[in-house]
Amino acid sequence: MSGPGVRFLYIPASDLAAMREFYSGLLGLDEIFFSEEEGLAYDCEGFQFTILPAAEAVVRPEGWATQPGWVGATTAMISWSIELSESAFRRAIRALRSAGVESLHDVPQWVGYWSFPVKDPMNNTVELSWPQESPEATAWPQ
Repeated sequence: MSGPGVRFLYIPASDLAAMREFYSGLLGLDEIFFSEEEGLAYDCEGFQFTILPAAEAVVRPEGWATQPGWVGATTAMISWSIELSESAFRRAIRALRSAGVESLHDVPQWVGYWSFPVKDPMNNTVELSWPQESPEATAWPQ
């Protein structure tokens, strides 16, 4: 390794079951670990995203986290992006819409890649992205 690297992200959740349904069920991420007592983990190309169960209520952030290039986001707070393949991105959009998950925009937006910010069950801003090379059009087909 040539230098330091961030390898783990740990976030608390007071509703682990809802977070599991969101990340595993709706987004289709592959779990590498699950225990109701210890949490839930995903390997994201060498970066481990872990959701820890919290016995106490977790403060749910208000508003949408700001990220460069977004229109409509208003709050400086932690957020993350999850890059998906084309098929996984399209499948996740359909699943999220069917589940009534809150999204920043009605449809994915072209911001140099396809972007679809949503709220997870703990009210965190999560951007789903698909880095399509050169789309024929920059308006999401209905």
